[in-house]
Amino acid sequence: MGKEGTFVTETIAENLSSKTISGASFSLYIFDKSKARISERYVNLTNVAAGQTVKFQMTMSASWHSRFGGHRDERSADHVYHR
Repeated sequence: MGKEGTFVTETIAENLSSKTISGASFSLYIFDKSKARISERYVNLTNVAAGQTVKFQMTMSASWHSRFGGHRDERSADHVYHR
């Protein structure tokens, strides 16, 4: 039997350099407790000025199985990883 969930994350990207960043891409992953990736999203930022902070919210949906290896495994999002 599968489970589903919706996760909302608020993210801040800050340009710490002295130059404008013309473009940058980021990946956001959600892992379950067994470190299996259950969702991912991408964001592209353009023209981020030196010292500028960009705030954004991402909503992610995930689904996962609740049964593995013959035993019940209550899985939930354990942590979010930004790359």
